[in-house]
Amino acid sequence: MSCSAKDNHEPLCLGTAILGERGQIVIPREARKILGLKTGDQFMVVVPHKQVIGIIPIKQAKKFLNLMNKQIESISEKS
Repeated sequence: MSCSAKDNHEPLCLGTAILGERGQIVIPREARKILGLKTGDQFMVVVPHKQVIGIIPIKQAKKFLNLMNKQIESISEKS
């Protein structure tokens, strides 16, 4: 299965994955290429709500959390 999006703000479907006997999944090649993922990269696994699983590369999670921390500090300084 493959589908695409018009820009970076829309969800992008790049295939499917199968859960193996040992609980492993393979991220489709196109997704790895677009995201610049390499063997050994680490991920956060999140369940934002029932029946949904998300995987976030640790390097992206760190960037996001640092940005949120800066915004919180900026708001706190104004209070």
